[in-house]
Amino acid sequence: MVWKVKLKRTFNRAKRAPWIIFQRLVNKPTEVNSSVSDLFVWRNDNEISTSFEVMDIFKLFDSISSSGQLIIFDQNGKLVLKKTIVFNNALKKSLNFSEFIERDFGAFGTFAFFHDKTPGSFIDSGSYISERGYVGYKTHELNFYSYVHGNFDAISFSRENSKLECISSTSFFSRDYNLQYSIEFGSEYTFYLTNNSKKSIVANFILYDSLVSSKVIHNEKVFIESKGVKFYRVSMPKSDIGRLVIRSKLIMARPLVFKRTKNKLDCFHG
Repeated sequence: MVWKVKLKRTFNRAKRAPWIIFQRLVNKPTEVNSSVSDLFVWRNDNEISTSFEVMDIFKLFDSISSSGQLIIFDQNGKLVLKKTIVFNNALKKSLNFSEFIERDFGAFGTFAFFHDKTPGSFIDSGSYISERGYVGYKTHELNFYSYVHGNFDAISFSRENSKLECISSTSFFSRDYNLQYSIEFGSEYTFYLTNNSKKSIVANFILYDSLVSSKVIHNEKVFIESKGVKFYRVSMPKSDIGRLVIRSKLIMARPLVFKRTKNKLDCFHG
């Protein structure tokens, strides 16, 4: 009967309520005149360097060239550099982070790129210009990069007052994010988790045995400041296969994965 179907739907919505009320993955920026960006990861250490491919999105909609703000944070979410990038009629620029990163910034951190102009069609539709471009990582012994696309909109920049705002939510309860990839023997994995929320969070990296689902191989807890990033590194013993669960109050704790096998580097979102 119709009333039974409606009752079932109402019951199912009520069960989901604690997980969805005021807990959107991404919120709108507070300021209307804002630019939005992913919260990307940079590395500049003895092993890996970083490049960022950024496109003049405004020029795709207008004949006028634009510019943008590159904002770099350290691993604790502290702003360490703000630099204006002018496209000068170039549709795309490659930013080599070794030219920007100073020694006291640390070996890794986060960054965002905010475009200075928004196309009129975006404004008319109530949208925001967003940077979700490609970050390249390479080992020092290789001459080519492994590229990975942005994860999701994470932080906004108000052009009115230069205010930065994390636009991702946190959950009332801890959630488990199951990595969509098996951890295999013979490779080293490093998982970088960014905190794109306004609050500091605690994240548990729990490595389970894939064959014995309840068997915990390793468990590590990290504390991540807002706009910051921390990593978890692991190699599987013998010929075991593991599965990783990330437990935190982030709505979606989807990490950036670095997989090293001898001289090969692969980067992806798990």
